[in-house]
Amino acid sequence: MYLFTRNSRVLSGGGGVMADLVAVTDFVNRNTDLDTSLYSMAVGTEPGSISWSGLVNRRSELVDASDKLLPREEYWDIVERVRPHVTPMTDSLLTPIHATGDLGPKPDYVSTVWGQSVGALSDAVAWAIEMTELASSITGHPIMLSANSIGPIGQLGFMSAGQSVDELEDRTQAIWADERYMAKLGEAKDMFQPGVGGSAVWRKVH
Repeated sequence: MYLFTRNSRVLSGGGGVMADLVAVTDFVNRNTDLDTSLYSMAVGTEPGSISWSGLVNRRSELVDASDKLLPREEYWDIVERVRPHVTPMTDSLLTPIHATGDLGPKPDYVSTVWGQSVGALSDAVAWAIEMTELASSITGHPIMLSANSIGPIGQLGFMSAGQSVDELEDRTQAIWADERYMAKLGEAKDMFQPGVGGSAVWRKVH
């Protein structure tokens, strides 16, 4: 299974552009076998960021979706209305490699934390799995660990879901207040590239 994302950032256009972004989402879901959701960045370093995301079992599902969309003039009409108001799209494909439970379908809010590993990827993955288990035990909520299948090699990400920004913030505060977490964090000082990575909270738009 893979989690696919198509990412961009809204530069201008206001509510009209958001309506077109929702229209793109609906058109994709009506005319392909994908089940895609549109998210916007609620808290993070790049305000206005948007992301379409969904799950597929095989990469061929994405190829099949493209084959159905690209010949459709209506699809390109919507895309052309959106294009002047957003940054160029970038795609990623994430492979879930460990999870402490099910995040649920199309959560209202998603917290993401990611970093770029250096050195032995196997060491970083082993540490990240242990960190996933620890953080989940502290918060009492599922966390998913993923690695890039398409995108920068060696990038690892943690993902959790909630009903509000406050709920996710409470979990973050609980983690940072736990001495076990701080000790585990110290083990990663040579495993990840400083200054590469970050965190964000995403809100489901549609």
